[in-house]
Amino acid sequence: MNDVSVETASPEATEGIASRLARALDAGDRILLHGDLGGGKTTFVRGLLRGLDHPDPREVASPTFAIHHRYVGGRLPVDHLDLYRLDPGPALSLQGILDPLDDPDSVTAVEWPERLDGLPSNLALEVHLRRDTHRELHRRLHLVFVGARGERLRDVWSAAAGKDTPS
Repeated sequence: MNDVSVETASPEATEGIASRLARALDAGDRILLHGDLGGGKTTFVRGLLRGLDHPDPREVASPTFAIHHRYVGGRLPVDHLDLYRLDPGPALSLQGILDPLDDPDSVTAVEWPERLDGLPSNLALEVHLRRDTHRELHRRLHLVFVGARGERLRDVWSAAAGKDTPS
């Protein structure tokens, strides 16, 4: 099992999924977040911070206009990139926008990773979020665990599979 799909019925449940996975994150892990506008990507990052014991995960906001937010104060710092407004390609690296992907001490979550010129090293997880067209708050998350780092996250997910999954 290198991937799993799960449905959530509320933003809090989506945060719960991310929080559970965050407990297994290590410095240097990279997470790619795919989905439409309003799909729950920033909500997922809020859950990551909750699972990393950040003092105030409510402060998480979409970095669409800022492009990069850094959150410190939890078990690990989190760099949150939103590439939505940027043109795809190698120019992103030249502009320094992708520098957080080289930080070995933080977890980096990237919204709109389609704009990257290739996959980042230390990729652990790809999350595909999709809204339910008939139920506004419901989301379908498809989690793809990548490489050895992803195996660690998958093992945490599998160990918790017998427990109630937030919905």
